[in-house]
Amino acid sequence: MNDPTTRALKLLGLFRQTPMWEGRQLAEELGVTPRTLRRDIERLRGAGYRISSESGHGGGYGLDRGQLLPSLALDQEEALALTLALEVASTSVADKSVIERAKSKVEDLLPESARRTVRGFRASLDVEAPVDAVLSGNLQHCAEGARRHRRLRFRYVDRRRAQSERWVEPYSLMWHGNFWYLGAFDVEKEQWRQFRVDRMREVDVGQWTFRPRRDSGQALDQLREPMPLAAFAHIIDVEIHCGPRDVPSEFLWGSAEVREIAPDRCRYRAGTDDPARAASYLARLEHPFVVVGDEAVRRSVVELAQSLERSVEADASTGLGSETP
Repeated sequence: MNDPTTRALKLLGLFRQTPMWEGRQLAEELGVTPRTLRRDIERLRGAGYRISSESGHGGGYGLDRGQLLPSLALDQEEALALTLALEVASTSVADKSVIERAKSKVEDLLPESARRTVRGFRASLDVEAPVDAVLSGNLQHCAEGARRHRRLRFRYVDRRRAQSERWVEPYSLMWHGNFWYLGAFDVEKEQWRQFRVDRMREVDVGQWTFRPRRDSGQALDQLREPMPLAAFAHIIDVEIHCGPRDVPSEFLWGSAEVREIAPDRCRYRAGTDDPARAASYLARLEHPFVVVGDEAVRRSVVELAQSLERSVEADASTGLGSETP
């Protein structure tokens, strides 16, 4: 490990794991001589880290737990904004440990007053993740391909669950409708396409570079437009007993439409390829509603209601959930 900056970061990581190290063991971890280790320690001390040392046989180095890294110069509002951003990010990635590690490190770097505020703020949040969270590795590969102008190869599962191999030129990651999308040019189909990142499998950044296409700006603007309802296999058509402003924001994805039909009623229309999933989503509405269409969505809502009713009847027949006499 020849780079001093890399060694310094490695040193801080080792001190984070164990606050006290023998000098010989620490040098072996870094792959350097004791003399180089002493120079690295002095560099950290010069940067403001309080590192103690003990000489003699078995001597070593120790870093004050409160000095693992210097505090971030954030006020309480900035700290809350950063915390909220991390919480929202945790709803879109499948590997939650990545976000948890980031949150822990950020909290460690905050001043004590901001840290108390952030912990209280996090305790009051209830942020629900979507069913189809995305692996952060997929996002990283897509971003790398777009940044370095390298083609991507991956296996894609479309909304009708059909699988295909894709070879694309990636351009932009976009977030809308609670999902991450990759805007790219499909090389084999010779079309601009939008791919949901959570449906991408085995993403590989290739060595083949590409020159950005002249129409990329206009094409990406068109891809950002919501998918028309006609593109979906089924239409959710519902009358909800509330005003348009009372429809939860989580229902207003993509090309969803809400139209007032009376002061206390509105018509809601959205697209779906999975009627059963649409039924479970509608069941979360706090307001009464009537399903107008389509037939597949109506049937799925009925089946869900019957399934829930059978569950209640099963409890009654077995005595589960009843009070003990």
